[in-house]
Amino acid sequence: MDSFFIQKPDENTNMFIDFRTALLAMYTFLTGDSSALSNWLYLDNQAIVILVILFSLLVFVYLMNLFIGLLNMAINKDNERVSYLKQKAEIDKLEKKIDNVDGKIDKVEGKVDTIEEKNNTIDATLQQLLKEIRELKENKK
Repeated sequence: MDSFFIQKPDENTNMFIDFRTALLAMYTFLTGDSSALSNWLYLDNQAIVILVILFSLLVFVYLMNLFIGLLNMAINKDNERVSYLKQKAEIDKLEKKIDNVDGKIDKVEGKVDTIEEKNNTIDATLQQLLKEIRELKENKK
């Protein structure tokens, strides 16, 4: 009675009887295809099996190249942003140095102005002294 309800496995019902079909069944299971449990012989349809494997490998290679290209574009975009930020940081450093130099130049200009004022007062006093010396000289004669 058990033999009536239980079918004896053969190539049509069990893909794992032959080593080649077992490998193919595992490959199709890994790709997400559960048709390995269906009742058609993979050994009799070898052309279809080869086409399925070639198609899946070619699609895999194409998609990997596509993802690598997209990743490359994203990396280049990030590199552009990073180089922009580096240049901006260098410009900020230079602006700070220029601001420091401008402050020092202002201090020097202020000191030059005070030196010029003192020089002018010294010149004025020297002119006054020369004038008085000439007057004294003329008075002695």
